[in-house]
Parts: sequence; C-alpha cells; structure tokens
Amino acid sequence: MQHQAMVYIGDNLESCELPEAARNPSLDVIHIITERISIEMVRTLRADALMKPLEALVRTFVLVAREWPREAQNALLKLLEEPPSSVEFILVIPRVDVLLPTVRSRILLMTSVDVSPTRGELPQIFANFLALSYADRLELVSLWTKNKLLTKMEQVLRGAEQYAYLRAEINPHLLNRVVGIREYFSQPGSARKMLLEELALTLPVN
Repeated sequence: MQHQAMVYIGDNLESCELPEAARNPSLDVIHIITERISIEMVRTLRADALMKPLEALVRTFVLVAREWPREAQNALLKLLEEPPSSVEFILVIPRVDVLLPTVRSRILLMTSVDVSPTRGELPQIFANFLALSYADRLELVSLWTKNKLLTKMEQVLRGAEQYAYLRAEINPHLLNRVVGIREYFSQPGSARKMLLEELALTLPVN
C-alpha cells in the first residue's frame, strides 16, 4: 500500500523532524495549525487538494493539531483512501493513539524527536517493568490497579509506546497492539487491569 500521508508525533512543528521543504509555507506548502481539527477544515482541505501544484511537483498540506475528533477523521479518511496523485499530507499529532485505527492504516509513521529515544532514554519505570518476568509483571499490575496507581500505569504505557515505536520496522504488530491498548485504557470505564495484563504479556522478556 502506498502511503501519501506521513505522521509525526509532537506538539508543534519545532518538535518534529519534518522534511525541510515542508517546514515553511509557500504556494505549494500549506500549513493548517489549530488546536482542534474540525470537519469544516477537512471539507475545505478536500476542495483545496483538487487544485494542481503551482511550482512544485506536489502540493503538501501540513496539519498540526492536538485534538482530532472522530467525525473529522472519518472525513479525512475518505481523502486518504483516494488522494489526488499530486498531493501529499503531513499530520503532526501529540500521540499515536489520537488517530482512529482506520486512519492509522492509511498513514506512514515517521521518526520524530519526541518519540524516538534511545533505549537509555526510556522512562525508568518502564525499563524496570520490561526487565521483569511475565509473572512478576502480572503481580505488579495487580498491585498498581488494586491501589489505583494511575500515574505509574500511564508512565508504563507511555514507555511501552516509545519502545514499540523504536521497533516498528521489525515488529509493526507490537506497535499496533500497544497503541490499541493505550487507546482503550484512556476510555472511561475501561478494564484497566485486563489491558495492562495484556500489555505485560505482549512485551517481550529480555
């Protein structure tokens, strides 16, 4: 599958290693920077994407936002499924799990400063968790959920996403599973103990 949408993880353009040609707006590089992507913005984008490039070979649309509502993503999905050949899209999002699985299947996740740390830069609590046996991980999950230690759980999830991202090329299924776990974990009423147990058994034992 050819991907015409690249995704970088970050809070703004400065926090991402975007291609140099996409960093500055021009006639064929359009920046859309907002707190929340709306369905109206996507509709305008779909119309603008039909226009031919004026100087470059392709028109590049760079979308930067913290919030990506479901309805806006569904509208964007239609454009990603049948994009004009002379258009490419770059999305800057705060976390991988803000995107719907259907949208994630249409994008190419790029290396970003914020989410591609070396092994030594992984959160210490996650590094400790990763070093445990499966049985010890499950015991720790039981302790955290029993005592409602939400901060520790979220730190491990964040570390797991970074860890999986580092290995995305050799094990893309791990990233998909970790992102899915984190996505469900953030939903109200989610079975957090069960999700963390799945995470504990999904991560390899070193």
